[in-house]
Amino acid sequence: MTPQAQLALLLLLPIVLLLFKRFPTDRAVVISFILAWLFLPQRTTFAFPGLPNYDRTSATSYSIILATYLYNPQTFRTFKFGWLDIPMLMWCISPFLSSITNNLGPYDGFSSMLTQIIKYGIPYFLGRLYLNNFKGLQELAIGIFVSGIVYAPLCILESLISPQLHRMVYGYHGIEQFSQSYRLGGYRPNVFMNHGLATGMWMMTAVLIALWLWQSGTLKKFLHIPMNLWFIGLYVTHLLVRSTGAYMYMAFGVVILFCAKFLRTAFPKLLLILLLSSYLYLGGNRELHRRTSGSNYSGCY
Repeated sequence: MTPQAQLALLLLLPIVLLLFKRFPTDRAVVISFILAWLFLPQRTTFAFPGLPNYDRTSATSYSIILATYLYNPQTFRTFKFGWLDIPMLMWCISPFLSSITNNLGPYDGFSSMLTQIIKYGIPYFLGRLYLNNFKGLQELAIGIFVSGIVYAPLCILESLISPQLHRMVYGYHGIEQFSQSYRLGGYRPNVFMNHGLATGMWMMTAVLIALWLWQSGTLKKFLHIPMNLWFIGLYVTHLLVRSTGAYMYMAFGVVILFCAKFLRTAFPKLLLILLLSSYLYLGGNRELHRRTSGSNYSGCY
């Protein structure tokens, strides 16, 4: 953790407040989350006794909550709890239940639950407040697309010089195992994310959104450049990120988009959800079997 990394974390709050002052609130939320996710330093925290660490995740959530309270407090009253929120509620309280079940005590349970709420619950809550309608989702889609354009030159640069931008800006590498940056005969960019896999998934998402904005006619040009050219450029960058998982999800995404457009069916999407759910279920069962049997085998999933 370096002084410039600490400064970047502290500057997020005034930047978010400025964004809320200059832009509509839903756009300010999208910009704030994307800006923090793509550019804040990794593994930089401020520790407070008895409270979760103040890091890039909690800083983003706290800043947006405060900005909402200051500039648009009536937004909080629009939230109505529904059955769709139950999975996230269970996810947030599950650490407490796990601690009690394993006889770790209520203090450990509350501490773990609070960390879970800050990491997942508050971002989900903010998404429910601001992105639960067509306008909010459109802002999110265009925001990710634009962020892909911003990130593309950085990804291309790191594919040539190796992941160095985090070290050059913040004074240390953002990933713990630099050896994982070499993949498929070249360097896998990380930029300011915690791993090349995360960068690959983000760029894959930007490519899919660019494809859909182009094919649906939602956005014909951006900065006076046709959308098909933006798609080609982002797709080439997506290939240079060298993430085979992102390649696979890109193929799934294209199939799902065009099935929805031409066949008017959501079956591929439902199949993907089923496959992901089965994968997580089998992985969880394997880990449970390993722990109960006392085996040292951790699996590969």
